[in-house]
Amino acid sequence: MIKKKTFLNNSLVYIVGVGLNQGVNFLALTIILPRLLETPEDYGFITMYALFVNVCLTFISLQGGSSVNNALNEYGKEKLNSYVFSISLINIVISFVTIALVLIFSDTILNITNFSAYFIVLAIIQAAFSSFASFQLEINRVQKKAISAVFWTSSIPVLRLCLSVIFIIYVFNFRSFGDVYGFFIATTLIGAIAFAKTTLDAKAKFNFEYIKFCLPISVPIIFHAISNIAISGADKYMLSQMLGKSEMGIYAFIFNVSLLPTGIWFAINNAWSVEYFEKLKNNETDSIVALTNTYIKYLSCVYVVILLILPELIYIIAAPDYHPGIQYSSFIMAGSFFTFLYTICSTHQIYAKKTKYIPIATVASALVNIGLNLIIIPRYGAFGAAISSLVSFSFLFTMHYIVARFVIKGFPISLRNLVLPAALIVCVSLLVSFLIDYTLIRLLLAAVFGGFFAVSFIGFVRRKSNI
Repeated sequence: MIKKKTFLNNSLVYIVGVGLNQGVNFLALTIILPRLLETPEDYGFITMYALFVNVCLTFISLQGGSSVNNALNEYGKEKLNSYVFSISLINIVISFVTIALVLIFSDTILNITNFSAYFIVLAIIQAAFSSFASFQLEINRVQKKAISAVFWTSSIPVLRLCLSVIFIIYVFNFRSFGDVYGFFIATTLIGAIAFAKTTLDAKAKFNFEYIKFCLPISVPIIFHAISNIAISGADKYMLSQMLGKSEMGIYAFIFNVSLLPTGIWFAINNAWSVEYFEKLKNNETDSIVALTNTYIKYLSCVYVVILLILPELIYIIAAPDYHPGIQYSSFIMAGSFFTFLYTICSTHQIYAKKTKYIPIATVASALVNIGLNLIIIPRYGAFGAAISSLVSFSFLFTMHYIVARFVIKGFPISLRNLVLPAALIVCVSLLVSFLIDYTLIRLLLAAVFGGFFAVSFIGFVRRKSNI
């Protein structure tokens, strides 16, 4: 009974925390920065910089955060800080090596990316400090310290927004630079605090055994993560190269708006994944199946409501320059639902310590995405990129389900409870696309569905509170 209340309470804390995180990011990336930056080209610049930071973070961090749950089961709470400290030191070494390589091959990098070595080095440094903050997030998350975890997940975007606004308005003539430096300083400051805390908590104890434990679990996740970036970033890069930064800036803006529900499932997932590990370890399969099915059910309702009001949401918050993206926004959001479903499957693979299979599915999906973009973008532009994104993410989910269910085995969630919600979301996204100009119909549908969801969810919370 206590465990059920803990899960619900932690989920609510994470929803508030990630709501703060996503809310600030949403405020920054969809309302404040697009207006301060003036043009979609500037927005495209900050989007590409953030993409480089994510690429660098993938390699520099060794994706060590994905192994923290396993490390807790293997070594216990007492050694967890030392485990993270050991990985952090390796991250620092990788950072220095990567910076040296960038400086050596700076001309080649400029030709490929259209970004100078200077900004790439900034991205590398920022990625290193970001990894320290993410490790602290994982330490607190797996120990169910939800409030502390919320600090590490929300402090960077809050500080970034404040600094970026100041820099854009008062410091830089090239306004996109203001956000880049605001983002950089916010991340390095919070990351430095995180590394200092990790070092003190671990008493600077390095153990090479932890590296040997981490690498077999985390290294396959690197290929998975970089493929994920390819799935979500290849369309932006190709749009930039084929149709220009303005078209890419519009698409990137719509992409960020359409990922609004992602923050909800990411928040709940912080608590759910810990429960998944614990319940499977204790052979409480029926309990985790019931919890997961409820999780999927309510999140599907949230997606449906937001999908139905998405065009109005974009009209309200976006400058007119970005309104052409409304036509394909629902397909991007539908694609994000498949990322939620595949995360459920990949969590089972991490639990089983079979992460070597994860990149196989993700690399295949990335190749599908790149291939589709090469074919569709020249003909259909950003609309084609959105369709490619939806197809690629659905393929990603399918591949991960096959691996979790038939290769690793023991995956307890039935295909029916995954496919039916996915089919609902795709149908609603198509409906929204056809009813773009029929605002009243969509709002009435959203009100009906939202009312059903609210009544059902309130009843669920009351039942859990009385247990």
